[in-house]
Amino acid sequence: MPTDSTRLHAVFDLAMRIGEGLLTNGAAASEVTATVLRVTSSSGLRNVSVQVTFNEVTISYLADESATPFTRVRSASERVQDFARLAAFEDVSHGYLSGELPLDEARRQASAIPQRQPLYRIPWWSPVSPSWAVLRRSSSVRAASWCSPRPSLPGC
Repeated sequence: MPTDSTRLHAVFDLAMRIGEGLLTNGAAASEVTATVLRVTSSSGLRNVSVQVTFNEVTISYLADESATPFTRVRSASERVQDFARLAAFEDVSHGYLSGELPLDEARRQASAIPQRQPLYRIPWWSPVSPSWAVLRRSSSVRAASWCSPRPSLPGC
């Protein structure tokens, strides 16, 4: 049977992995906050505070008035719109919240999601890529000039 401290660390680990995973794969800050609070609350933790910025998730827990706050911060390294990974993190959180996944299994699954290969990649030259938008807006850029750095592109 794990100690209270071990369980607290395990719950925080799961909450942080899910929070970071949701944030880096396209979830809104409000969704990340709500999901992290549901995970910690379902684990029996009260007095939890969650802050989500553009690239960071912070979770703090205050056991009682005289205790020292337990705080963890996790930075999101790269933000992408990967809806397959986003759905996988949501599946893990729903599985844990419903009781279908025990804590250790939920942690294992959440830690495996970032290791998966993306189902799709949007090339830098795609019409939806930000670099393509810059090229299209620039009236002084000719087709030959944007092809020259990467002559391997089709049509160059």
